[in-house]
Amino acid sequence: MNFPRRKPGRLKNFDYSENGAYFLTLCTKNKRKIFWKENAVYSKERPLACLSDCGLIAETELSRIEKIYSGNIKVSKYVIMPNHIHMIVFISNADDRTEKRIDIFRVIKQFKGSVSKQVGSPIWQKTYFDHVIRNEEDLMEIWRYIDENPLKLKQQFAE
Repeated sequence: MNFPRRKPGRLKNFDYSENGAYFLTLCTKNKRKIFWKENAVYSKERPLACLSDCGLIAETELSRIEKIYSGNIKVSKYVIMPNHIHMIVFISNADDRTEKRIDIFRVIKQFKGSVSKQVGSPIWQKTYFDHVIRNEEDLMEIWRYIDENPLKLKQQFAE
């Protein structure tokens, strides 16, 4: 049987510690819907109200990323969906020494590990999806996508 060939998840020969903006999507293992309370309905006015205990842990750890990487990483936008998280992350490595530079891999590994440890079991897919944000237009399109993602889910349930 021929299975579709999975595309490589990362850009070839790209340095993921390069200063810039990245759009990241982290999914739960087996697409388990563990970040929202059962039957939760998203409200733009109260986005955290729909989060389960696991979702609240993820939210807390997202807010800690900037403290952990003091000045090198900024999480400028995110949304926690029932079975995945979207985020826009800016890297600004002031230090040019390779061993001192923070890269996306390290940030995601730390975040996933910390959330899984607090939840008490591994909850993540092994990989994640990334997109290097190339310009302001790209950034604004992704920003809108993150804003609209929970509202699309809400519409699906209403139909």
